[in-house]
Amino acid sequence: MNRPAWRYLFGLYRDDKFAIALSVAAAIGQSLALVPIAALVRRALDESIPQGRTGELLLMGALMLALYMGNAGLNLFSRNKVYWINKHAVERLRQELIKKYYAFSRTQLYDIDRSLLHTVLVEEANRIDQMVSSLLANFLPAFFVSLFLGGMLIYLNWQLFVTLVLVVPGLVFLIRRLGRRLRGHVRAFHRSFEVFIRGVRFFLRTIDLTQTQAAVAYETRRQFDNLSDLREKGYRFLWMTSVYRTSQDLLVTSAGVLVLFMGGWGVISGWISMGEVISFYVTLALLTRYLSSFLGAITDIVVGNESLTTLYDLLKIEPAPPYRGADISVFQGRIRFEGVSFAYSREHPIFVDCNLDIPAGMITSISGPNGSGKTTLINLILGFYRPDSGALYADGLPYETLDVAALRRQIGVVPQNPLLFSATVSENIAYGFVSVDEAELEEAALSATALDFVRELPQGFETLVGEDALFLSGGQRQRLAIARALLIKPRFLILDEPTNHLDVPAVDLLMENLRALPYKPTILLISHDPEVVKHADHKFMLRDREIFRVEAQELLERTDRSTNR
Repeated sequence: MNRPAWRYLFGLYRDDKFAIALSVAAAIGQSLALVPIAALVRRALDESIPQGRTGELLLMGALMLALYMGNAGLNLFSRNKVYWINKHAVERLRQELIKKYYAFSRTQLYDIDRSLLHTVLVEEANRIDQMVSSLLANFLPAFFVSLFLGGMLIYLNWQLFVTLVLVVPGLVFLIRRLGRRLRGHVRAFHRSFEVFIRGVRFFLRTIDLTQTQAAVAYETRRQFDNLSDLREKGYRFLWMTSVYRTSQDLLVTSAGVLVLFMGGWGVISGWISMGEVISFYVTLALLTRYLSSFLGAITDIVVGNESLTTLYDLLKIEPAPPYRGADISVFQGRIRFEGVSFAYSREHPIFVDCNLDIPAGMITSISGPNGSGKTTLINLILGFYRPDSGALYADGLPYETLDVAALRRQIGVVPQNPLLFSATVSENIAYGFVSVDEAELEEAALSATALDFVRELPQGFETLVGEDALFLSGGQRQRLAIARALLIKPRFLILDEPTNHLDVPAVDLLMENLRALPYKPTILLISHDPEVVKHADHKFMLRDREIFRVEAQELLERTDRSTNR
């Protein structure tokens, strides 16, 4: 058992100590409600029935029914508290995971399997939910009730109780031996499930590629292999769980058979009355019910413990953001690179001692062949990565001193392949805003040259765009992405290949609109298209790990030479 992981888990319940104590008290109350039942059964069989006391028998029956009802009421109260406490704790757990994911650096997110992140947040957290619910609602109440009922059995007849004790060593051996094997199968099933989830994500994301490459048979075989492994691991896990629980039930039932034999022999021998045997057996039946609940909860705890370990190992990873500054200032739009070198690996440097000054309020273009580092440049500006040497400055302030997240809130980005999700046009444009009025949406759409086509849609801004904006053309998707970036009125706007789906007149109109924006953002154009570059005030070329300032004609010639290579 991973003790630090359990300490972390219990820490999620620190604000609910009183409610947990109340739940445990209700469980103890359940025990107290059951204790008199055995004595009532014994009195009824040994005295009331033989002596014909019908009224007394009726009274004891009503009293036993009331005790059972009290037990059931306390049980419901206890479970209600447990479920409420647990759901809030698991909610806090998932909140911690989501915050952790956002705190990870880009490098860490690439190092961690995304499928694992999904599995931990959804599946592992759900198993922990089930484990703690079972622990609080079944394990603890059954533990306390079993203690009281065990004490009651000793009071009723210690000789019969000793008979029960003979089964305990076998039960302990079973829990330890089979429990160890069960944990191994649980671990194997969880790993297989993670591989399955990873495969499903890949399969859904690459359907077009698979069909285009005529690789359907190959990918189908891969997915079928994952399913086969999941089936085998799942079967072994469920089979071992059944063996574990059935063996427990068999041992508990064996104890009942032993008691029945010893009790019957005691009645025949005259050292115990029939009332004592039946009252002992009634109490044992109650104990068996709670023991089954207690032992069944152990299986959930074994499964949940593996999930808790996986989750805690992820939470232990310390976020390593590229920058940890806290300065928040109004950004005017100037970005400067000073002696910046950067490489994802030592063998393949992207930039070497590069200098770049992007002045505020003007349009700057950066061109270069594929793989020259244009996307990396954007990621450095956004603070997703830190240079290996050199530094970046925003309005003359080093990134090390800045709250980079606050800086990003003043930067609008339109990536080369913008992401639109299955929602309305307005929800896609206003993503990240709690509320946006229609005038603001129209203003952003107008500047992005999107307003005309949006108005022609069946429900205008409330038209659903479909998964990945399937119902829109490439140019329409690009315009909506630009409108989204403009809605925040950015001080710095990055357009990555903005002409992928726009013709020359559309580009000219877009650039005129951007230049006319009243808040005068700095605009960085990432493009090799001369029709875009001609709108820039300052032009740069990325090549051979360096940044060159060039004129328009020189840029065109360099671009042509790079393309011809």
